[in-house]
Formats: sequence, structure tokens, C-alpha cells
Amino acid sequence: EARYDLGCYEGRNDRSDRAVKYLIIAANLGHDESIQMLKKCYTIGHVSKEEFAAALRGHQAALDATKSPHREASKNYSSVGLGSMHPFASSYVLSKGKDMMWWRKQEQAG
Repeated sequence: EARYDLGCYEGRNDRSDRAVKYLIIAANLGHDESIQMLKKCYTIGHVSKEEFAAALRGHQAALDATKSPHREASKNYSSVGLGSMHPFASSYVLSKGKDMMWWRKQEQAG
């Protein structure tokens, strides 16, 4: 999550090369939103086909490495509703909207 946030920060400051590097790191750690952002960067030409393919492989490897029966049981337990009680959830969602604005601006400019 932190690498994704750094990537968005760099992107908002017009440093797309650094933003892409952070997003690739986050994707290789299994962060789903980073893959979506990299897909957008790929469509506007900030990411090469090889970089995007490598990030997809790294993302899948990270997801496969984190699968276990205990994690699945924990995930099912948190989906009962206990996970939605996080005090910063609404401010987190609002801050993500700002990040998407920068990438939309880049798509229109590219």
C-alpha cells in the first residue's frame, strides 16, 4: 500500500518514471490497485509491454505465495463485517479519488 501511495504521489508531481517504478514494486508485492494503475499507464505509453507483463507475473506470484487455508479462514471471518469498522476507512477512500484524478489527467494529455 505504501509503495502504491508513493507512486501516486510521484505521479501527481509529474514524475511518471518514478511513479511507474513504485507501482511495479507494489504490484510485485500483490497490490491489486497497482496493477490497475499500471494497466492505465500501459495504455497511455508510460509502461512498456515487457514491464507490464513482468509486473503481472510478479503480482500473480505474490498472490499465489500468500494463499493458505489459515488466510482464507481469516478472510472469511473479516468479511462478516468486522473489517468495515476501521476508523479511517472513509478518509482513505476519499484520498484515493485524488490519485485517480491525476491519472485521468495524464490519459487525456497522452
